[in-house]
Amino acid sequence: MNDAAGDDGPIEGRPRALTVVCFARLATPGAAHFLEGVSAELRRRGHAVRLTSADAPIDDACDGADLVIVHDGLSAQRIKQIGHYRQRQGGFRLLLRHSALQGLDPRAFDLSGFDGVLAASRVIADICLGSGVTSRAWIWPDAADTRRFRPDPGEIEGDVVFFGAWGDQSRGVELRQFLLEPVKLLGLRARVYGPPLPASAIAQLDDAGMRFGGWAHHDQVPSILGHFLCSVHVPSRTRTRLLPGLPSIRLFEAMACGVPLVSSPWLDCDSLFTAGRDFLLARDGAEMRRHLRALQNDGALRAEIGSHARRTIMARHSCAHRVEQLLDICRELDIRPLPPTVADPFLSSLRGRSDGGAQP
Repeated sequence: MNDAAGDDGPIEGRPRALTVVCFARLATPGAAHFLEGVSAELRRRGHAVRLTSADAPIDDACDGADLVIVHDGLSAQRIKQIGHYRQRQGGFRLLLRHSALQGLDPRAFDLSGFDGVLAASRVIADICLGSGVTSRAWIWPDAADTRRFRPDPGEIEGDVVFFGAWGDQSRGVELRQFLLEPVKLLGLRARVYGPPLPASAIAQLDDAGMRFGGWAHHDQVPSILGHFLCSVHVPSRTRTRLLPGLPSIRLFEAMACGVPLVSSPWLDCDSLFTAGRDFLLARDGAEMRRHLRALQNDGALRAEIGSHARRTIMARHSCAHRVEQLLDICRELDIRPLPPTVADPFLSSLRGRSDGGAQP
């Protein structure tokens, strides 16, 4: 797949357009970025999409829908209400997009009215099936909206940029090890973007010689990335231990922008990327320093890592790929006849699982 796949404009010859409704807390960055990208891609293919706030009236939102997707950022009570509405009214298929945003135990959700789960990782799919809350799950990872996240190079203003929240005390330990201390010891120019920080975090940034850029809207992210030599990804260690294989969507977006990225450890259970080619993996603070110094000094290495990552996103992890998979799921669920698609080996590896033992 090439960059042209992200161009706007309808695709002809797509019969029997679907009406898709997505319930989500749109203020949640990961949910908003991903679902907005998927929605835009569905519209480009001629389908009707309504991206709906969490508290929208259920009957109005679901009117005329063929497929309703509910993000797990909604409250358990709200998810239950939507499921019960579907049981009473019928007329559409209902799926939960499960990214473990509210924890790892899917038993918190009443999915009796749902047709299955769109799991953000293999681990989540297995947890959902093993708990008995659903009999069907598909692995549907995050992806980058490549119309929005694409290379936007500018005049270099710094060495390192980081997007993310500060979090709790344990999160602060990880950020010191993989971000603050390497930047300080190497004397790098670095900037952090994210939600408002506590005074203690601002003091730590000042001590490391780093600047806080505040909140950045996702439309600003490509331009910001283009002013730095590389980006750093530091997933929560607690989250990666309890739920391996679930990288932040910021990782997909940085790669889509062709900016080389260095990440602290996470286990790529779904073989999304290739460490050492799509990104550099730092197992400890010393290795993070080595990688950052190498990227600072070696323009050819920056170009190699950034371009390889971009190619991987365009080949496997754009919102267009997730839409292809979603349309395949619609066929499995008998949601209106849709034209067949050309088999994609990677998407086939993420096909639906069931408690009957089907393997992805």
